[in-house]
Amino acid sequence: MKFVAAQMKHETHTFVPVTTPLSRFTFLGGEPPFGPAAAASCRGRNTALSAFVDTVESEGHECVVPVMGEAMPSGPVEDQAFEWFCEKISAAVKEGCDGVLLDLHGSMVTESFQDGEGELLTRIRTIAPRVPIGVALDFHATLTDRIVDNASFITLYRTLPHVDMYDTGARTAKLMLSAIQKKTRPVMAVSRIPLLASLEKMDPKDHPLKEVWDAIHRLEKNQGILNIDLSCGHPFTDVYPGGMGIVVTTDDSPEAGEAAAEEILKLIWGYRHDLVVQVEPYRESLKKALALPEGPVIMADSGDIPASGGFAADMTVLKTAMEMGFKDLIAGPIHDPEAVRRMIQAGVGNELTIDVGGRTEAPLLHYKAEPLSFNGRVRAIVDGRITATGPMLRGLTVSIGLMAVLSTDDMDILITEQRIEALDVAVFTHVGLDPREKKYTLLKSRQHFRAAFEPIARHVVRIAGPGVTNPDFTSFPFRYIDRPVFPLEKDTEFRMNPLGTPRKS
Repeated sequence: MKFVAAQMKHETHTFVPVTTPLSRFTFLGGEPPFGPAAAASCRGRNTALSAFVDTVESEGHECVVPVMGEAMPSGPVEDQAFEWFCEKISAAVKEGCDGVLLDLHGSMVTESFQDGEGELLTRIRTIAPRVPIGVALDFHATLTDRIVDNASFITLYRTLPHVDMYDTGARTAKLMLSAIQKKTRPVMAVSRIPLLASLEKMDPKDHPLKEVWDAIHRLEKNQGILNIDLSCGHPFTDVYPGGMGIVVTTDDSPEAGEAAAEEILKLIWGYRHDLVVQVEPYRESLKKALALPEGPVIMADSGDIPASGGFAADMTVLKTAMEMGFKDLIAGPIHDPEAVRRMIQAGVGNELTIDVGGRTEAPLLHYKAEPLSFNGRVRAIVDGRITATGPMLRGLTVSIGLMAVLSTDDMDILITEQRIEALDVAVFTHVGLDPREKKYTLLKSRQHFRAAFEPIARHVVRIAGPGVTNPDFTSFPFRYIDRPVFPLEKDTEFRMNPLGTPRKS
């Protein structure tokens, strides 16, 4: 049998004005890999696409990979980029196949479509109305009617940080093969509830989602239930309907699927207050960090993080830390290509006065960031081609342009030509900085830093600084999500909204 497997991933922050071009969908510059280059590049990675290929080929089948691409979260995807992916994937499906496997995010918004994944799936379904389509989605996907109506089965990540992307793809591919071989008849029951959960509260290993996942695992042991996954949503993606959702896949038992979905969603609703973070003023968080006697202390500022669509350029928390007297500190990565250019002109070993960061704004949020001035020495300028070593991205090579380190008496500041989140310790060690040897490291991240940095930290301090990804999203000007929704409307009542029409493969 022949399968088409492709990747098109982007998590869109709809309140950010900077659009996402095609060039952002590759970690190494140029166009994303397509054709033979995509087939060669996708192997050996912690991605759903890699698992698709391995699983299908291990069963002796052919797997065609027309394209693979993933962009850092940011504003809406440009139409040219979206159409480029759709054309490549659609062309491969038109050549004929027995199944389609897609590694998507689930919260992609384009310049023309609020539901990018739903639009892609609709086009594929038009081309191949009877071909099964399996979809692996991010934990923060926003489920829609069009996604559910056009996919044969859906799985989602189960971890945060996302260390199970490969495992999720393998589950998708196994559902596909089982259905095609007539061993099972997968039917989905998909529903959502009006709840915007805080990203800080979505860790499946912590209360309250640990209790939810314990219940899910018990239900998955029931005869006829093949797979249950949560869609926790992305609060910065303002699209209809929004909220949290669940996908229950059964072996031709839709009633059992609907009952399981209702049981889990009612359990989640009972925990709704525990799923919204209480935001602590960032100065108070910094005071707690400063009082810690020993390091390494990892301070994670969630206000302006790239992995949720932030600019990685807000300097407020670092400025406050300097005023409070923090020393022995690494800070970054800060996205500022102009500062990198000036440091290159100055040269390694030379001193300069330079403005770093800021110069970003989001009018919808009435947000504007200002730069911070430093007197320092250029410690290093390095080509930013990095191979990750941590559990989330191990083996992935990325190119983030040039990286520069500015040193003062009290700190080292990592400044980058392109936006990047510190998901891997290699981001720092690549330029000669080691968080294990400093008392403090201040980075911009919410959850994904944990996989690589918690093992080396004596303490982790979470900080909610200003920025477009600040966890207090109750002040965001939502226009499209289904209302009322908790916690924006505190008196919201439980309602379970089914999505799509159950489809037998």
